[in-house]
Amino acid sequence: MNSGKSIFYCNGVRDNIVTGIKEASSMKRGTIPFKYVGVNIMPKRLRILECQCLVDRVIERIQRLGAKKLSYTGRDVLITSVLSNLHSYWERIFILPKAVLKKIESVCMPFLWYGNEKKGKASSGLMEAYL
Repeated sequence: MNSGKSIFYCNGVRDNIVTGIKEASSMKRGTIPFKYVGVNIMPKRLRILECQCLVDRVIERIQRLGAKKLSYTGRDVLITSVLSNLHSYWERIFILPKAVLKKIESVCMPFLWYGNEKKGKASSGLMEAYL
């Protein structure tokens, strides 16, 4: 382990213990919240606005993948293998608010049926209703 590149994080730990860790490991102390692999790590429950980047990534992937050329089955495979893995990764770290999961679903459903994230009944007021 490279102590020059390593940082340790504490929350709710007495100062004398933190000082002991710093001296024993010669690592720097980081502050919470911090970002790790694109995810904000914090000691409290995530709010809807803090998950907006997740929803934006799902929308960006749908727009980038050129789904109009895919069949229904192709879009289904894309949702289950690529798009669902984005939020599954976050769900392993945090308990996501129900509104975020519903938002991701409201983006994926029109993509599955119509080939984009904006077409159909599920997308009326796509981002406005979410915020």
